[in-house]
Amino acid sequence: MRKYGYVKPYEWEVHNMKQVTALFIYLWIIMLLLCGIPTVLAAQAAPVDAQNSPGSAKEQGIELFMKNQPEAAAPLLQTALRKEPQNGRLYMYLAVCYEQLGDFQAAQQIYQDGLPHAGSDKATFYYNMGVNYQRLEQYDRAEEMYQEALKLNNNLAGAYLNRANLYVRQGQFDDAVSDYRVYLSLKPSSAQRENIEQMIALLNQKVVQAERERLEQERRRKEEEQRRQALLDQVLNSLEESGEETKGLSEGTGEVKETEQEFDIVD
Repeated sequence: MRKYGYVKPYEWEVHNMKQVTALFIYLWIIMLLLCGIPTVLAAQAAPVDAQNSPGSAKEQGIELFMKNQPEAAAPLLQTALRKEPQNGRLYMYLAVCYEQLGDFQAAQQIYQDGLPHAGSDKATFYYNMGVNYQRLEQYDRAEEMYQEALKLNNNLAGAYLNRANLYVRQGQFDDAVSDYRVYLSLKPSSAQRENIEQMIALLNQKVVQAERERLEQERRRKEEEQRRQALLDQVLNSLEESGEETKGLSEGTGEVKETEQEFDIVD
């Protein structure tokens, strides 16, 4: 019963309890929102921060690579590549790690995978692949890679030097001398200049000797052909002379046959 705005104690307590409960729920919701917003923002910002922070897989991998620690760098660079599969430089770093570890086949596969993303490093990719094929003694493939590298960058001195070494192995001395000379024109102060000049001199001697041997073989070949032709002519003349004698006998036989026919007539 209400009278002059009076509320019974029990009803007042219930009313206040409802207000307190509602207020508590409201404050709890606010606290959740306040705690949840930074979490979502942090989750959204985490990949960016991790990507750029010094402690990320990419940064750690590159740092270890630069410190010449390929075994530790390789797995981190692999992780970084999964996040940035179009980063051509990461492919090159990882491939070089495998080269340093002696796994040239794995390095070649990584270069192949990274070629579409190599950009301005594509000539270097081809060059490094040529070096690995040369290490694997796949000389034809190595030559192809050096040629591809030089198409993209004809000032890539190392490609001329390595291709010259290939030509020496294959006995292509003229081509080797040409590439050695191009290399020296690009690297006139090379620490290997003296050795290369000695190689050029030796190859020139080989070229001269090879030309002499070629001319001598050509002379012998011609002499042999002339000897065979002379022998053929001699045999042919002999056969022709034998043919004339056979013809004479045949004619004589014909005369005898005619005589025999005459005797028959007389009888």
